[in-house]
Amino acid sequence: MIEPTVDREAARGGAANLLGALVSAAVNLVIVAVIARGLPKVDAGAFFGATSLFVIVATAARIGTDVSVVHFLARARALSEPQALGGFVRAAVIPVLAAGGVAALCLAVATPALLDLIADDEVAQGDLLVATVALVVPIAAAYDALIAATRGLGATRPTVVVERLLRPSLQALLIALAVLGGGGAYAAVLAWLVPYVLAAAIAAWWLSRLLRRAGGDVGVRLDRRTRSRFWRFTWPPAVTGVLQITLQRLDILLVGGLLGPAEAAVYAAATRIVVVGQLVNQAIAHSVQAQLAMALAVGDVPAARRLYQVSTAWIVAITWPVYLTVALGAPLILALIGPGYESGISTMVVLAVAGLISAAAGLVDFVLITFGKTTWSLSNTAFALLVNVVADLLLIPEIGIVGAAIGWALAIAAAKFLPLIQVGRQFGFQPASRAGLIVASLALTCFGAVPGAVLLLFGPTSWAVPAAILAGGAIYVRQLAARRGDLALDSLRPERSNAAVV
Repeated sequence: MIEPTVDREAARGGAANLLGALVSAAVNLVIVAVIARGLPKVDAGAFFGATSLFVIVATAARIGTDVSVVHFLARARALSEPQALGGFVRAAVIPVLAAGGVAALCLAVATPALLDLIADDEVAQGDLLVATVALVVPIAAAYDALIAATRGLGATRPTVVVERLLRPSLQALLIALAVLGGGGAYAAVLAWLVPYVLAAAIAAWWLSRLLRRAGGDVGVRLDRRTRSRFWRFTWPPAVTGVLQITLQRLDILLVGGLLGPAEAAVYAAATRIVVVGQLVNQAIAHSVQAQLAMALAVGDVPAARRLYQVSTAWIVAITWPVYLTVALGAPLILALIGPGYESGISTMVVLAVAGLISAAAGLVDFVLITFGKTTWSLSNTAFALLVNVVADLLLIPEIGIVGAAIGWALAIAAAKFLPLIQVGRQFGFQPASRAGLIVASLALTCFGAVPGAVLLLFGPTSWAVPAAILAGGAIYVRQLAARRGDLALDSLRPERSNAAVV
């Protein structure tokens, strides 16, 4: 049985990633506020549209290797096969660079049509937005594969330092300088893209060090059978990844195309705050994915089941307070972002409720993929995207950005309920646990019931609401500490060791 080791390693990786995710979330909020306050709505909408386009295309260009390289490197480590490590990295990164080049070329060809989605004639240098995005796509795609490979080799520090701290912080700094210098949407987008180049160089250097220490060699080629197995596993996550990121970003492009970039700016500002909760899911997923793969590689299903339940409790513990706070404090939050964004209140509340539902399902998609059911995950995501697009096209013209929020919420529900049914029936995995139920009850009380009562008494714009949230938060943290055993929080304590940590 490897259950104690799995819990301990996942907890430590999750703690580091969570700290990084919290910093990254704060920095992303700063970026949203700087763009909302420093640029006209039309330019802000163009910025959010261009960056959303970039994320979708870069995700497509990494062709699912960010998932598969972690899975196969973790398996190779668990099965003591160091000779295969370099081959898996090589099999992942080289095709990604080629796919990134093709994606950049497609963007360049489609520039005129794409400009209608992200900008209008009022945006200065709008014609350069898509071209600049295209140039950085191959670098960003390769960076995602490289940083994922470091996680597959058991190192969480590169993800925390480079992806969570360095890249977003540098983006915020450069964007602030661009806006203060009088730059428009193009300058802000350029400032957002440049840090990817530095991050990719650092990720490549760090990965090479990890490979040498693990005995891997990128000059080694996988045999044909292993390459075939790698790509059979990879192609469904490749399509799934594109569909998932499209679920997160398509609404901004559709709102921009149907209602204009100014409305897209309001929608993006409201939804980016709610998406902060997703960073927590991603942080825990980055720590848990390799541990799940290792547990299942040696047949320790009970350890994998416990890891799923504990990680779900962690996600609920961190994200439910965020989503409940967003739902109750939406008017104050949007007022802080900037004037003219108050119309996003309903959008924010709808997606906060959807976030509560999503968090309660935990990392169900990763569980499904780790069991090898990648085509199931693909089908689930495709159905959710279909729900989203149909709902958006029906609702956005009628009720504006609230319709986009409802469409996304319906898609989130579909994307979680389907895999929950599948992993429950097929493998007996359920996200609910005693720890998770306790945490959910505490969050609802401290961040829902108490602040909600204050809101009814004093109104949505009263500063008594954040005061109640802070008081509830203090009680919440104390109660979590008292239940540290149920949440495996003792695993977060570092062991005494003389070994170097990379």
